[in-house]
Amino acid sequence: MPFCKCDATDCGEPSVHGEGVCFLCDSHHCATRMKSDVHACTKSAEEEYVVASSRAGENDINVLHSEIRVDALRTRAMSLRNGVSCHIPLLDYDSATALMGGMNYHLPITFQDGITWLCRIRRHNASSPPTELRDHIILTEAATLRFLANRRIPVPKVYEFAIRSPDNPIGVGYILMEMLDGKPLPWWSIIDVDNRKHVPAQFVEIFADPRRPEDQSIGPLMIEQFADADEEGHAKLLGPFSTTSEYRYETVQRQMELVSRGEVHHTNAVDSYLVHYYLLECVPWFTRQEQGSGSVYYLKHMDDKGDHILVDDDFNITGIVDWEWAQTAPKSEVFAAPMFLLDVGSYYAGKNGLSEGEELFASMLEAKGHGELAQFVRRERAEHRWAPCLGGDAGFSDSLRTMFSGLQSSLGCDQDWDGWQKGSLKKYANDKGLKLLTIKHTII
Repeated sequence: MPFCKCDATDCGEPSVHGEGVCFLCDSHHCATRMKSDVHACTKSAEEEYVVASSRAGENDINVLHSEIRVDALRTRAMSLRNGVSCHIPLLDYDSATALMGGMNYHLPITFQDGITWLCRIRRHNASSPPTELRDHIILTEAATLRFLANRRIPVPKVYEFAIRSPDNPIGVGYILMEMLDGKPLPWWSIIDVDNRKHVPAQFVEIFADPRRPEDQSIGPLMIEQFADADEEGHAKLLGPFSTTSEYRYETVQRQMELVSRGEVHHTNAVDSYLVHYYLLECVPWFTRQEQGSGSVYYLKHMDDKGDHILVDDDFNITGIVDWEWAQTAPKSEVFAAPMFLLDVGSYYAGKNGLSEGEELFASMLEAKGHGELAQFVRRERAEHRWAPCLGGDAGFSDSLRTMFSGLQSSLGCDQDWDGWQKGSLKKYANDKGLKLLTIKHTII
């Protein structure tokens, strides 16, 4: 059953992931209520939207501040530093935005001796996962950071963490961590030529570290799109999986369930359902690519678009952050080229040629003796197409078709969309889920 249902009175339908969340009124909406004639927030003019968005952001911060027991947090931080006094400011909305991401709020703790920590707190509004899943994410991220620190990966040191509970004097779930110097890596396209060589030259050794946990399985997956709830509303996480084929089959089937329930891809449900059928057929191909690696899995940063890398003014890497959705995965997925090296324009246009950055990175890996990893960087464009087709950022018809076309091309199958769609509708005509969707939706 879904984690979240529509907040409309007497509705009870599942809310739509992502698109169905309204930050302005802090509520969840089903596909029907999302229509502009039903949901009033969508009618706002641009100026009204800006004002309402600012008001919602301030409310988000105020609610969070009301739950944080600052005195208890200060006492705990001082205890961990053997009594060194510290200052914890409660920031207003304008100044807090610099320390607030989409999912987390970072409260600075400045000690008298000049050392600064961050208290990383999960935000909780309509766009946040349910409490139980947030707790899983906190515990997993803290464990991941400590594992990576032991491998000498430049990550923030974790001093303490806790989830929300009656025994937690701070009042909220949190991770107390080191504040690293540096700022997020800018977009690759605007970095000067010299630093386009300097950054990957440093990243090679971080990327090539084995990062192989002792527990050799995949998952459980922390990403909300793969989570579900049982009849009592408790979190049901997907995984762990003992084989890569099990991992890929079950994640695709979960997405097909969500499409059928109207929780994802509500504007192009039939197209999405057909694409996921194609993904099921692709699983053996992906499994064959991974056979040479055996059942060995590695830790992957699941959001490697570049802002997870901190650099100083000279583009020296000072840290790798934001490991909240990290998971173990097959070698071919983990060591495909990091997303920040891709040519974004070409990628989103469905083109599969390697970028200059990818070619450079592969050459650097080879020069350092990591020839096998260089092969993954050069050949694995299919891995970059798999995730968007699997319920990622391809919820709209145009992007779904572009990503799917890129996936087919990467697998050596070039077929026009209309012909493939027509053939697939005929091929899967007896599928019950597809029959129900064709009744509810018109093919776009």
